[in-house]
Amino acid sequence: MAEAIDFTLKHDDGQGVESLGRADLILLGVSRTSKTPTSLYLSCNHSLKVANVPIIADMEPPEKIVSLNRRKVGLTIAPERLAFIRRKRLKYAESEDYADMARIRQELAYCHGVFNRIEGLQIIDVTNSSIEEIANKIV
Repeated sequence: MAEAIDFTLKHDDGQGVESLGRADLILLGVSRTSKTPTSLYLSCNHSLKVANVPIIADMEPPEKIVSLNRRKVGLTIAPERLAFIRRKRLKYAESEDYADMARIRQELAYCHGVFNRIEGLQIIDVTNSSIEEIANKIV
């Protein structure tokens, strides 16, 4: 389990791209879709090596994401719920439009476009789910 946790911590938020091929699972999604807590939960409770990669509007994700033969899960969320979560976190945001509904819709549309390019990607809607529920859907 310690190895899984260490891997997951080193592959949080897009870090460690060069060793993504060692991941048991790759989580993808826009900011505030519970990628980090879900990754850690899966590592601690299921000994999975999890990498999480943010999907950022107008930025291509690492090419490895599409080509690697690893289990991949995309996390999505209702725009209204995401706006609510981001408004609560606004003081940490770098961008003034972080919680703007139009911007959120654009981000989610871009994200789903990326998801559509990834063969075999499982998509989970996290809108009304706890970390444990998300993890159970993945496992």
